[in-house]
Amino acid sequence: MFVSQPAYAGKLLEFFFPSLRDTGPDPSETLKAPFAGDDVVAVNEGGAKAHSEASMVPLHLPHRSEEVISVWVVTAVSDSLNFNGQNYEDDMKKSFAYFDAGGRSEFEAFLKDNKIMDVLQSSQYSVQSYVSAPPLLLNEGAVNKRYRWLYQVPVTVSYLKKGMTSYKGVEATNQSFLLQLQVGRNQEAKGELGTFVERWSGKPVKKP
Repeated sequence: MFVSQPAYAGKLLEFFFPSLRDTGPDPSETLKAPFAGDDVVAVNEGGAKAHSEASMVPLHLPHRSEEVISVWVVTAVSDSLNFNGQNYEDDMKKSFAYFDAGGRSEFEAFLKDNKIMDVLQSSQYSVQSYVSAPPLLLNEGAVNKRYRWLYQVPVTVSYLKKGMTSYKGVEATNQSFLLQLQVGRNQEAKGELGTFVERWSGKPVKKP
């Protein structure tokens, strides 16, 4: 029996993620960090002068405040788990700028192990995400002559049928994860902060 495209797409997503479908909040309002309006320190924290001074700090010492690193972590996670383009591989390549080789390998394994890669390869859905609460700093300090931060990050990943121009009235399929990220200073990092995601792991969690 012929199955219409929307119905087929819905069944496909249910196959990947059984029992995850829920109406939840309107994604048009929630596909951003709920704490985005909170007071946070700007990532550039003082502009070029501050960046220049921070780059002169030895790698085994913290060069920016924890608040600034947390903002960077939110951006890195959100950018890495958003695939809105026509070609998900292009979006993924852009996100690789946040990772060193080890972090990138673990990120790709996370996508595969949690079937997010299967959804992307199906070409039926775009994948978007938001960090649902401020990252929790678990530990920080110098390891092997480089300063590192260990964070726990709650994130919600949403799946939307491709071709939708609005989230209004759309039944969202959301999946929650608790990520653990290790961020480290690295002189090879090209970003303003000179940091890479070195470790990335995560597990699905059920909503309370």
